[in-house]
Amino acid sequence: MLFLRLEAITSLAILLASLTCSAWCAQLRYLVAMPLSDSNLTDVNNQVARPAGHSVFIDIRDTSTLSAGSTHIFNSTLPALAPNATTTPTNGAIAMITGITSDTTIPLTLLAQAHGMYVCSGSATATKLSNTSIFGQSFFRTIPADDIQGIALAYYLAHQQWTACAVIASNSKYGRSIASAFSATATELAIDIASTEFVAFGAPAATKSALLARAVNATAQTGVRVVVFFGTMPEYLDLAPVARQAGILGFDNWVWIASEAVGEITLAVERDPGLREQGARSARSLTFT
Repeated sequence: MLFLRLEAITSLAILLASLTCSAWCAQLRYLVAMPLSDSNLTDVNNQVARPAGHSVFIDIRDTSTLSAGSTHIFNSTLPALAPNATTTPTNGAIAMITGITSDTTIPLTLLAQAHGMYVCSGSATATKLSNTSIFGQSFFRTIPADDIQGIALAYYLAHQQWTACAVIASNSKYGRSIASAFSATATELAIDIASTEFVAFGAPAATKSALLARAVNATAQTGVRVVVFFGTMPEYLDLAPVARQAGILGFDNWVWIASEAVGEITLAVERDPGLREQGARSARSLTFT
């Protein structure tokens, strides 16, 4: 998590330029790509942040378990970091660059908003975050919303002249966002969605196994041979063995299309020898955005 601390911002235009610059500038990418060190952070501040009127410091917080009902991690942190704070050495923060997932970014953004802080994310894609009536003008991102991806995938099917498909999606905000946009666009393009199955991948093991089996069986019974999956790479790796065992994945007469979050499977199988065989089997007949 990156916090931006206010020093001498003189206008909203400069502030927004600073946020944008900090989110995608080459210097910040360099910082992220290289091992974290004080010298790297100093370079970012000297070359980018301070000339724009702010400073960048790093405060790492665990957001892996954060949800709408579990904001205790930040309830005690954000008030001390907010612009009107006077109790800690790190006060005066005006923004955060954070949020790997939409599930954690949404509650965090609402909480930060209450303290007058901006949030910028490079990976939270939920369509809900585009709703300015809820998130106002305090949230920014450097990646398109899920509805754009859902629309594009529907047009991809139409371009391939596939007139029917089955959808399996994660029950997460990410999965539901893409599925909603895909469904609406597919209807406009006269693509028949034979079945739509949502899977709670975070459910207890026994429950998840039952949900996966139900989703796979429902898909197999549709008679279509094009399956669209909206979820993440770990979720796909949970689903793939079940789908393969049922005979609907990894065979030449089946086509699987997945959302961009599955794309990291190519890197994961290179890093983890244990995943290589599973990944090779699971990736056969798979296309992802």
